[in-house]
Amino acid sequence: MKLTQILGITLTAVCLACGPLVGAQTFYTVSDLGALADNNGEVVGGASINLRGDVVGQEILPAGARRAFLWRNGKTLDLGTLGGLSAGARGISSLDFAAGTADRADDTEHAVLWRLSSALAPDSVHTVDLGTFGGNGSEGNGINNFGFVVGFAYTLTPDPTSTLEFGQTAHGFVWVGRLRDLGTLGGPNSIAIGINDKRTIVGWSQQSLVGGAFGIPDLHAVIWKDGKVTDMGSFGGPISLAFAVNNQDEAVAQSMDAGFASHAFAWQAGSLTALETLPGDFASGAASINNLGLIAGWSAGDAGISACLWQGGQPVDLNTRISDPQWQLAVANSINDAGQIVGFGLLNGAFHGFLLTPTKQDLETNLIATPRAHLPKSVRDWLTLQRSGLNRSRLSQIPAH
Repeated sequence: MKLTQILGITLTAVCLACGPLVGAQTFYTVSDLGALADNNGEVVGGASINLRGDVVGQEILPAGARRAFLWRNGKTLDLGTLGGLSAGARGISSLDFAAGTADRADDTEHAVLWRLSSALAPDSVHTVDLGTFGGNGSEGNGINNFGFVVGFAYTLTPDPTSTLEFGQTAHGFVWVGRLRDLGTLGGPNSIAIGINDKRTIVGWSQQSLVGGAFGIPDLHAVIWKDGKVTDMGSFGGPISLAFAVNNQDEAVAQSMDAGFASHAFAWQAGSLTALETLPGDFASGAASINNLGLIAGWSAGDAGISACLWQGGQPVDLNTRISDPQWQLAVANSINDAGQIVGFGLLNGAFHGFLLTPTKQDLETNLIATPRAHLPKSVRDWLTLQRSGLNRSRLSQIPAH
């Protein structure tokens, strides 16, 4: 029985742009982006890739500090901070701009824009503090090819729901030389996560002050377009998050169902389509969609978790498309229009970031079946709420699956 039948929701099929045929076999070479640490479940690795194949992301040093990095042609550069200890990069454009979050000397986090150059040297990076709406911090998430950044920023308005940190409300923003407030669906908080080159933006918003399953108002996946915010729908659970949107305004997201399991979906022009999991799995998440309609994310079940690619709506376990048995690809975070994919997985049992590059060589005869990755519960829980901005205390309230 299909997910749509189980949930009793009528979904209209979304018409994705034509990509490779479902039956076409694309194989990949794997590049190691470096070792990662698990800091209370937060593992990112490669977060975003542009059309040139430049990658930004986040690694965690042994001392526990989060650091933003740029990877280019096998070399890595620490992007630095605003004078504090930690930073994380979440998006990169094709014109040498990156976006994310960095600590200031006063230990507050602010959204930042990194201006990059062709030289991989610390003094070649210029960091711009994007500020706040008067509150205690902000975070940057996505960036488009024109350098517009989206994220969220705290205000001075008290939040009676205590959804986020500091007891302040936070609103999604788009930065176009200054922060512009995107507003909400009517509730106290919203967060912007992805943006395309037409300035269509996706993320989440609350509708009201009414508490839900976790004691806070439910989070609804939303899309901001032409000055309006639209609820994208859900699978009946308390949290629905939209992560990315391509230039055809096709968006991808994930939603909890009534049993708190996460499911990936695609959305376009008001139509929501459930994305199938890999055979035997019961949870999934979609993190990125390119302009050809290819979707990257993850699929999980009792057998483990796999980085996943949806072609024509059908899931492909990316571990079946590589020939290196040392790797177990766990989560795909971003895909560019050349089909390159970044994320994180296990390399000889340890967390590492990865870059997959399509290869013309047919690797099918060299494939070796390997077990799927098994991640700690803290990492699995973090995947369910990544980029939501929620307090970590909310993670413990999610039933185990």
